[in-house]
Amino acid sequence: MSGANLPEGLDVIEPEPVRVPVGDGVVELRPLTVGKLPAFARALRPMAGAFERFDLEALDARGVLDLLVDHGEQILEAVSIATGIARARVDACDHVQLVGLIAGVIKVNADFFGRSLRPLLAQARAVEAGDGRTPSRH
Repeated sequence: MSGANLPEGLDVIEPEPVRVPVGDGVVELRPLTVGKLPAFARALRPMAGAFERFDLEALDARGVLDLLVDHGEQILEAVSIATGIARARVDACDHVQLVGLIAGVIKVNADFFGRSLRPLLAQARAVEAGDGRTPSRH
């Protein structure tokens, strides 16, 4: 979808790509496609609790470091999936590039993280705690 062809006010559906320098080139990051969501969700699942500790929109270098200490493998895998960059190339990034990629993935997928992921995680925790609620199916 091109922003020029969309009705006024719908540009939030497809934000401008985020350009991140990686190696000798630049990677354009776009929102996750539906086909990438299952693998991306599997990569993030072990770190679900971390999303409550951090404001992803205000994540700084210290927050990224804390996430990497606790969930480094999952983050690297999720970045690879979300960006389409081969895992070996993600692994070869320096720390500045990695922080840029993580921030870019969060930025272009802000709607997914804010409106979708957090409520789903809250529902999953409620079910695991046995409060009787089950996720609704639409």
